Amino acid sequence: MEGYIEICGTPIEIKKIKEFRLIKREYIFRPVYDEIQKKNILGTKSKFIYSRMEPYAAILDQSNGGFLWQKKKYECVNAAGRELYIELEDVPVLVYQEDGRSSEVFRDDPNYELLGKEKTPCIEYVEALVIKGREDYVFYGRDIHLKNVLEAYNKVKEAVEKFKNPENDDKKEKVEQQENNAERAENTAKPVPSTKIDLGDLVKDKDISEENEDVKTKCMDYQSLIGELGDQAFSFLMDSVYPLFDFRVIKKNDVRKIDLIDILMRMEDPANEDWENKKGITYYLFCLKQYIDEYPNCQEGSKAEEFKNGAVRVLEKALEENADLSEKEMLEIAENVFIVFISLFRAARENLDTIKDFVISDVNPELKPDDAELLKQIWEHEDLVPDGISDKGGLFGFMKSGDTGRRGVKLTYFNNMIMLCRGLQKTMGQQV
Repeated sequence: MEGYIEICGTPIEIKKIKEFRLIKREYIFRPVYDEIQKKNILGTKSKFIYSRMEPYAAILDQSNGGFLWQKKKYECVNAAGRELYIELEDVPVLVYQEDGRSSEVFRDDPNYELLGKEKTPCIEYVEALVIKGREDYVFYGRDIHLKNVLEAYNKVKEAVEKFKNPENDDKKEKVEQQENNAERAENTAKPVPSTKIDLGDLVKDKDISEENEDVKTKCMDYQSLIGELGDQAFSFLMDSVYPLFDFRVIKKNDVRKIDLIDILMRMEDPANEDWENKKGITYYLFCLKQYIDEYPNCQEGSKAEEFKNGAVRVLEKALEENADLSEKEMLEIAENVFIVFISLFRAARENLDTIKDFVISDVNPELKPDDAELLKQIWEHEDLVPDGISDKGGLFGFMKSGDTGRRGVKLTYFNNMIMLCRGLQKTMGQQV
């Protein structure tokens, strides 16, 4: 949008910016625990292991309160913009459960005593970017809002200087244009990757069997799927999936691609009797079909219905037992169907609680970085579990137990995140 600069998805009118600067502000961090379930002859017992400290809310102001004015009250705002007025002891501990979901445990909760000693929140200084314009904005670093505060500051600085001195920018653009023309002439023979996502083939009822390589007997090719991610795309992926792994020592930035590949391949456990028929990308396509079949309610004759029906047709062909598909075909189907999946759910994002009653008419197939947060919302939403995944039985004997069902939904989230990162890398390069 011309005349605006976007920071963390927030458009800010450049000509209204009066001041921008870097500051340090106090931020409350809270403990995070991971649940570990252990089975014995008496049943299953949960154990809670301290993992790390996580940002909870920014401190705007504080005051004394309570008996003899000994307790401090903090006026805060969390990352979602919700205002809070709390004491430190009111801050809940966050627990990631064995099935990947999370819950907050408050001091008066009976489970609070089951946690370890590290239950006390702390206050740390966090670097932030303040922008004063038509409204006042504060964007925090430490991955609360921004990965790199200085980079965002320089982005604002450049936009403001360009607005104030357009003639300097015109000269710069002419030089860059000359350089680009020279580079373009030098590379005319090289193929240029498309920056658009073509869904044309997806909504056509075409024959998807051209080669005879049966990849349904293979596991998901995580070595290629993750190995082809660039550094920034892989870092973007780890931002979402790291909290779901039981790392005791390894920090997020220290996780290697081979570590993640090993974990995901162990999740597809062919030795498990309930898991033996759930083979790689075929099972992922099966899970996507359950979501698309059950939830998005599309208006008759709309673009949304066209996309949904096209995806279902392709999935039905791919999941036929006699379908002979190449590895490339299966991956292309997964990538295209994922785009339909995320587009449909994005159109209903504000109505996930009542999604079956909400009617979708239009979809936007363009992938966006904040789709990662939507995938997390879908994964964490207790009611968004398709019957075909959670019930016993099902296609190819899938879902013989509740534990396998939870694992299937979890694996679908991981695969969705990988498809999102691959799609963003194709359309946006490394800037995910």
